[in-house]
Amino acid sequence: MPLSADTSANLLRSLKIVQSLGEAVPHGGVLKAIAGIGITILETAERLRLNKEECANIARRAAEHISVLRRLDEDEELSQDLRERLERYHRILRDVLRTVERLGSRSKSTSMFRATSVHEETKDCLDKLNEAYQMYIFESSIAANHRLTTLVNGMQSLSLRMDLQSSSRQGETDQIPLRQVEFGEEIAQVDKRDYVLRVEHGQMLDFTGRSKAVILRRFEVKPEVEDEDRILDEFKKEVELRGDLL
Repeated sequence: MPLSADTSANLLRSLKIVQSLGEAVPHGGVLKAIAGIGITILETAERLRLNKEECANIARRAAEHISVLRRLDEDEELSQDLRERLERYHRILRDVLRTVERLGSRSKSTSMFRATSVHEETKDCLDKLNEAYQMYIFESSIAANHRLTTLVNGMQSLSLRMDLQSSSRQGETDQIPLRQVEFGEEIAQVDKRDYVLRVEHGQMLDFTGRSKAVILRRFEVKPEVEDEDRILDEFKKEVELRGDLL
């Protein structure tokens, strides 16, 4: 069925909100263009006499998808990657408009072949709209995840710098908090009288918050050793001997 007057008015109102948002947002010209082509598709579908139901379905789907863009923050500038995604979406909408105009000039009553052709072209157009919308949402999710990862890495980097500043003292060996280190497979071990020195593969967070592979040396006191002062001296000797001991 063709769009009812109420449905058409509601869709048009939503598209104009997106259009106004495009005027308010810095570098929002592509938003305004998307809303504008959505309005053109809607008005074209209402004006056409042939295949009105098919054209109305396409116009409604396009307008509903475009209306989601109302959720963008009018106080925030569109990022470069978002503008690129919107421009790709705009190009697809231009193809959709051409399809609607073509369907509106083709009669399907002449033959069964033409009726089937109209149905298939309508379905292809709706599928194209759905794929474009889903790709936009998918790419937006990836971009949001990338920004979140960058933010988390930045916070971890700041935390690591603060940890090192608080743990480092002039003339002393730098200390790395244990929570930044993950021990892995053992490579070798040196068995001393009072302690065991294990050499292991491992992972350590760097200043950017990213994990990197390292070789770790772990100093373990044997359970039966009770002289803490003596074993502490042994540990300090190992630290002096191997400045990278963890």
